Amino acid sequence: MNKIKHITYASLFFNNWPLKVALLILLLLCFGYNYSTRLGLFPDEAAHLGFVINVMNHGFPDYLHGTIYNSEKFNYLEHPALYYILSGTIGKLLFLFHDFSFKTLRFINFFISSLSFYFIYRSLLEMNVNKTAILFSFIPVLCIPMFIILSASINNDPLMILGCVITFYSFVVYYSDREKVSDFIRWFLLGCVITSLTKATGTLGIVCVLSLFIVFSFRDVKSILIKLNKADWILVVFSVSLVVLYYGFMHHHFGKFFPSAQENPSFWFAKMNPDAERMGIKEHLVAFYHSNAWTLVDPYGHQSFIDTIYREKLLVILISSLPIFLCITVYQQIKTRGKYLRLVAVFGCAYVLYMCLYFGEIHRMHLATGYPGAMQSRYFYGFLPFFITIYALAFDSLKNAVLKFVVYGFLGVALIFSFYPSYAPLLKGFYGQEMVNANYGELIAGRVFEQTFTAKNSSLNKIEINLGTYNRINKGQLKLSIYSSEDHLLRDDSLEMSKISDNNWATFKFNGLALSPHSEYKLKLTSADGKPGNAITWWALGPFTESPLFRGTQQGMSDLGGNRYLEGLASVDGKRVDGTFSFRIYY
Repeated sequence: MNKIKHITYASLFFNNWPLKVALLILLLLCFGYNYSTRLGLFPDEAAHLGFVINVMNHGFPDYLHGTIYNSEKFNYLEHPALYYILSGTIGKLLFLFHDFSFKTLRFINFFISSLSFYFIYRSLLEMNVNKTAILFSFIPVLCIPMFIILSASINNDPLMILGCVITFYSFVVYYSDREKVSDFIRWFLLGCVITSLTKATGTLGIVCVLSLFIVFSFRDVKSILIKLNKADWILVVFSVSLVVLYYGFMHHHFGKFFPSAQENPSFWFAKMNPDAERMGIKEHLVAFYHSNAWTLVDPYGHQSFIDTIYREKLLVILISSLPIFLCITVYQQIKTRGKYLRLVAVFGCAYVLYMCLYFGEIHRMHLATGYPGAMQSRYFYGFLPFFITIYALAFDSLKNAVLKFVVYGFLGVALIFSFYPSYAPLLKGFYGQEMVNANYGELIAGRVFEQTFTAKNSSLNKIEINLGTYNRINKGQLKLSIYSSEDHLLRDDSLEMSKISDNNWATFKFNGLALSPHSEYKLKLTSADGKPGNAITWWALGPFTESPLFRGTQQGMSDLGGNRYLEGLASVDGKRVDGTFSFRIYY
């Protein structure tokens, strides 16, 4: 009897082990970002939280007068209400507890992303993928900082991704067994309803998938319609009616299908920069590529993250390998006459169509307003289940033991490095000012950017400062000097400006320079080679300054605030400025 119980408990623990391991890794990564980051600094988190609080207080987002969390500015988000209603309702329940914090609401997205992993896992099991291949296919997504950040913050992207994942699962069910028409249509409708009531970009992705499915499988569509039973048709009518009624209510009550309390950032940009230069299609495509690549590879939010170049390079290699694995998957499906070749074709072509349509829309917006934004990788994360499936099918087809060891070993190393930006802030051996939102122009010859700081330790090993190159390669030397409070030079270090990355941290080494704890010191940044058009700038956290167009009104952007360094002063050319230069003092 004891032996039977032991086997039962063991099988319960090891059953579906790839999913459990993937969810554990997801939890650990989310915990690091959640614990180490202040509320409101993730992408649009303060604005999303504003609508969630509306639901907690009044039952529905205030699309007429709702404000951004911790701000008097109107909310600018133009998203459907499902995520806010879900999170706000849970928030009401959590508010019954005495120690409730809004930060607790971040864990809702962890559970939503866990559901996405569950349906992706079910999809891969349906496709008879090896369980080891399934586990390692999750790693590329777990290594993407933006996905983890979305899963550890308050925003509607994970719910949109879940809707797209369920939609993907419905197609896997159909291509696995084309007689399961009822299962296909029910899962498909559920995914469509969740997505269409959460975010427009996800809905566009599903429209692209459905359009390509009709093109590639027109006979199948007719067969599906014939096989639908009465209950299926009732569900179709109910789902369509639910979406139509929602948008009908929104348009009747607010005058728009996607209302907001104020116009979006492209409107602000156009007002503040009426003569902004417009990019041509080629130039915009290059900017579109670089912006998406940056937000796909690097941690992104309204703050700077501690990171390592090794993690970034590993992730670049991992993502760049996707086309190779796509070719392997397509070849294997053709070779074995696999039943998922059409699935790969539908979603692959739908992704290309989606990116073309999305770029066309933001280019139209750019020409109309000059706004250069809305170019973040999260807008195509509805296709993540497709990308995971490509990795999984390719890994499953690997037969050579040595090749498997190399591929899986590389994935394991990349995963280990992905923990760095998540947990580094908890273990950091530095102090200073990380947030940035302003600069004081080019550092040309004769100018001096200065920042004082108070020593916390008896030594100083290195200093990192956040620099901007104006997206160009500058020539010449940049010098950072450390002075005592009596203006005695203690030590300096120089860098070649051509080796500095734009909007990134540059390192100056001081190798154990002795300091007196609690004493004040000065950092002075100079460049004898700087001249207009050939100079860097030192990023700072400046004062919040509104455009005169929005000053004193509830329109325009809000001040994100931040962890401003309060134990030092900044000056430019000997004159005090109301700001703080970025710096990290490593001891």
